[in-house]
Order: sequence, then structure tokens, then C-alpha cells
Amino acid sequence: MEETEWIETVVKTTDDGQRYVLREDIFDTLCELTADRVGDAVTQDWNNGAIPDWIASEHADVFALTDDLPPEKIEGMNYNCSFSDEAQKKIDAYEQQKPPRGDGRKRLFNWGVIDWWDEKKGENREIAAFSDIDRYACKYWDWCEGDVYTELEQRHNMKIINTLDDLE
Repeated sequence: MEETEWIETVVKTTDDGQRYVLREDIFDTLCELTADRVGDAVTQDWNNGAIPDWIASEHADVFALTDDLPPEKIEGMNYNCSFSDEAQKKIDAYEQQKPPRGDGRKRLFNWGVIDWWDEKKGENREIAAFSDIDRYACKYWDWCEGDVYTELEQRHNMKIINTLDDLE
């Protein structure tokens, strides 16, 4: 079913004509569209050298999960909060190597993984692990999700709301 047809099945209208949809009714669509945009942003960061620079930096908690890094220019890189057991083992080992923070407290890590579909190998490959992912990909997620909301609201002349209390 085409997006317009599908979305019209979940859009509701108030007595005064305001069109709306509950976020939970289109949650999967919101996530898929947002993930696509985040993937585009992450791919751009790889292609412009930002991610390879972070991997090479001594001052960032970012490290390669493979010695076989992608070429300089690619398509189809993505960010993931979930990752393989193998990546988790490498992350655990990395955390064990890190000394406590300057104030003596243990470092707190919130990991995410950048992955890439390798056409030549025909497989999805985990490329790099990012600590404190909130400072990187989650920011992209928020920005991209906002764009997705705006685009869907404008295209379908509706408001996306969390609860009926959000109606004006």
C-alpha cells in the first residue's frame, strides 16, 4: 500500500476539522524514515573524513571494530544502538583499558556502532564503536526525526501527536 493510502487509514479528524494521527499509530514508519536520514548523515560523515579522523584521534572514545575499513567514499553506512556479541566483547575490552576519569570516578560509556553494507562481501559489517553516542548519532536522530515529522505533517496536512491532550 502506498504511503498516502496507508496514512489516510490512521489519520483522524476533530469536530472542527483538524487532522491528526497518534504517534504510536505510525511509530514504525517514523523510525524507518528517521533511520534512513541518520544513515545518510553518517555516510556523509564517513565520506568527508570525520569518522576516520575520530577513529585516529587519541582524544575520542571511538575505535575501529575491524582492520578492514571501508574505502574513503561509500554509500549505505548506518548507526545502530544494538550490535553483535563480537562488537560487545571488543567494547568491553576497550572499557577495561580506560583509566578512571580525572576526578577518580569510573568512565560511563553509552555505546553505539556504525555499520556498513559491504557490496563486495555481500554482508553488513560493523566498522566503528562510538562512546557517548548521545553526543553523535542521537543528535542526528533528533534532528532527522524532527524533519520527518515536519515533512509528514506538511505532506498529509495533519499534526502528529503523542496523546489526545496534545490537540489544540
